[in-house]
Amino acid sequence: MKTLHVVTLIAALGMAAPSVRAQNDAEYSKRSEVTFNSPVHLPGFDLAPGTYRFELAEPVNDRKTIRVSSADGSKVYGMILTVTDETSRIPKEKDPVVMYQSATPDSPASVMAWFYPGERIGYEFVYPHDEAMRIARASHTRVRAMEGSEKYERSSFGGAKVGWVDANGDVRDGATATTGSAEPKRTDKR
Repeated sequence: MKTLHVVTLIAALGMAAPSVRAQNDAEYSKRSEVTFNSPVHLPGFDLAPGTYRFELAEPVNDRKTIRVSSADGSKVYGMILTVTDETSRIPKEKDPVVMYQSATPDSPASVMAWFYPGERIGYEFVYPHDEAMRIARASHTRVRAMEGSEKYERSSFGGAKVGWVDANGDVRDGATATTGSAEPKRTDKR
């Protein structure tokens, strides 16, 4: 009779394990859903109103690149280079926080940072230089930018120099290099 109870317990634990692992995977990859009620601009692309998935693109090797995809993850809209950001406000446990830069009448608001639910340390988005300069001019603030970036592709993220760009296009702190990898690294040892 003890054997039957042990087998039943092991089977019950085995059925519960996938849901625990899925929850841990989502937390590890910082996967969360973000809903926009109006169009928004992100580095390299725009999103229409709707719900989207934000998560670390490669959580094991690169914790600086964010993947933005459809809510079910089936369509990837873009990859975003980030730098660490911190807020004094602790987000609600269940809701992600998205920081915006005001829109001009002819353009959507620009998303500047994303914080995973319940975390004060988040991800500040790095824009291509020309986009950052346009946002800086419209908002009269400085914006994170890749120094000298002409194209915004994941292959250019590794070792990219990141700084602040102002409304004049001047870059400050351009010597700061990111630690993200340009290509995914193999992690298994097969």
